[in-house]
Amino acid sequence: MAVISFASLKGGVGKTSLSINIAHAFAKMGNRVLLIDSDPSAHASRFFKEPAIDKAIADSTLARLFLSMRTRVKGEQNLDLLEAAEDLGVPLLYDVRDNLSILPGSDQLSHFFWGPGATIFKKLFPILIEDLHSMFDLIVFDTCPDFNIITKNIISCSDAVVVPIDSSEMSIASLEAIFEASKEIKGPKWSIVRTMIYKQAARVHRLTADRIANSKNLDMKGMGADNPESFVEHVREIERNLSSNSSKDELPRPFEELAAEEDLDERDIFLVNAAVHRTEQQNRLSFVAKTAFDSKDTKKLAAEYLAVAQELEILLSVDDAPMEMDTEAFIPGASIS
Repeated sequence: MAVISFASLKGGVGKTSLSINIAHAFAKMGNRVLLIDSDPSAHASRFFKEPAIDKAIADSTLARLFLSMRTRVKGEQNLDLLEAAEDLGVPLLYDVRDNLSILPGSDQLSHFFWGPGATIFKKLFPILIEDLHSMFDLIVFDTCPDFNIITKNIISCSDAVVVPIDSSEMSIASLEAIFEASKEIKGPKWSIVRTMIYKQAARVHRLTADRIANSKNLDMKGMGADNPESFVEHVREIERNLSSNSSKDELPRPFEELAAEEDLDERDIFLVNAAVHRTEQQNRLSFVAKTAFDSKDTKKLAAEYLAVAQELEILLSVDDAPMEMDTEAFIPGASIS
């Protein structure tokens, strides 16, 4: 099972739309996908406009389950949260599309941001993820625009963290902030996706890429090449550079400048080639509870989301794949379990 979290400290950059549509894209590729809404605002949950999910939001099902387990956290070592939820009559999972389910959020999740609630969350959250492990090929998290205890724990368990940005200075500053705030968290690959941008703004896109690459606050070791077809080889080149060079003198650019620093941040951060453009369709879809994959009229938009999903699949797969592996190994439908 793989875990992808969509995180940003800035609202309005398309994080929820991206997480919903990428989750659906992976489901369309044949994977069993769970979308977990960890935002107290529950925007991803409300998107589907289903009475059962709306009731789960109002009932705060996940928060209620965690809070009901607070007396058992210290006493029991082998907790089964899914079994406990069934015993307590607390429904957690709702099917919203073929191969796609959702665990709804609620405003009661804010109880876990601090104090005893934070302690309960830190104890039960990894148990929940482990319980879900055998049920799904992929878990997708939609997080709130804040680096709180929930977001921190989600990033800690993620295989990939996706930060959506638009072309504004504020969104890039937010990217820098969440990357810096997460510097103690080791493990996940970091990926940037440009979303909610206009096709006509080519100059702004270039400036955005340059701004990210030249940021003093980001250790940008890997950026997507201009040609999307070369993205696989680009990622593998980064892997080869990290594994085959043993001395600072042998490190190729851009690693040599980073290696001169005393406190070397070993995280890679990749700029995905594919982008999701702002269109009127994006706005309409949210009103009718449809993803880009639910209508023939949004084929182009669906193709953009699918392209992002395919590049994320590459990032998830490259560590375990032979370096000489052909790019056809990453066609839609490939399993990432």
